[in-house]
Amino acid sequence: LTGTIGGLLAVPLIEALRERYPQITLQIAEAMSGFVAGWLSEGRVDLAVLYEAPADPGLACDPLLEEELVVLWPPDWTAPPEIAMAALDGVPLVLPSRAHGLRRMIDTELAGDGIAPELAVEIDSYSNIKNLVAAGFGASVLPWHAVAPEAEAGRLAVSRIMAPGLWRGAWLIRPGARPVTRAQEAVAETLRMVVGDLLARGVWAAARAPGTAPSSGGSPPEADS
Repeated sequence: LTGTIGGLLAVPLIEALRERYPQITLQIAEAMSGFVAGWLSEGRVDLAVLYEAPADPGLACDPLLEEELVVLWPPDWTAPPEIAMAALDGVPLVLPSRAHGLRRMIDTELAGDGIAPELAVEIDSYSNIKNLVAAGFGASVLPWHAVAPEAEAGRLAVSRIMAPGLWRGAWLIRPGARPVTRAQEAVAETLRMVVGDLLARGVWAAARAPGTAPSSGGSPPEADS
């Protein structure tokens, strides 16, 4: 699991598996997407949840959800309710390295406006991205659910990206050529069920099922609190 997903999914997945399939032993590893993709290609993990569907015909990819990305700012910076990605031109940014899908997505969006990111810090750690932004090193872009606690506590300021917003998909991925064991299929089925429940109950904030119509605007849940 990637770090932002692991914080939401690991505990309810373990709880659901313990209830439904108590004889399954589950090992969970957590890292940024570039590392998780490497583990998958090396055969070190059986299933992965990633924010990109790899263009590898040997991998089976199933869409799980889409989540909204927001701009996060130091708490003493002015954070408009909504912002265009083009407004990040010249703003110092704290971003992961290019090995990670989030960075490639941000670079692509900025390049569409003829902008190259102005890097303040490059660091492959979601928690430290938030810490560095809170300390005033620059702004960043992360999923709303990953920054909601800090925003609600006033440690970060948040702006939504102007309509249609910036959304990224999460995918359940496994090697397509390897035989699937009954345990792996049970874990995959349970993971999909748990994700559906988190979406239905609003626990996965500012996320939607794949293919859902874009929202009409406004702030992420409780972003102004």
